Amino acid sequence: MITRLGNFGASQTTNMISMVVGFMGDNIVTSLYRLLALVMYIVAFAMTVIIPKKCKMDVRYISLAIDVIGIIILMFIPSPKHSS
Repeated sequence: MITRLGNFGASQTTNMISMVVGFMGDNIVTSLYRLLALVMYIVAFAMTVIIPKKCKMDVRYISLAIDVIGIIILMFIPSPKHSS
C-alpha cells in the first residue's frame, strides 16, 4: 500500500477519521491535505464513469496514460525524512 505524508491510498475511511480529528485539534494543515486527497479520490471515482461515456478512445489506453502521469508526478514529491 502506498502512503504519502501519512495518507493511505486506499483507506479513505481512516483518512476521514484522521481528517476530522485534525480539524477538531490544532492540525488544520494536515487535515486540509487529507481533504484534498479525499476530493481527488472522489473525482477519480467519478471519472471511471464519465470517461467511458464521453470518450471514443479505448479506455485501457486512457487508464495507462493516467497511471503514467500519476507515477511521474509521484516521483517529484519528496518522501519525508525520518530522523532517529
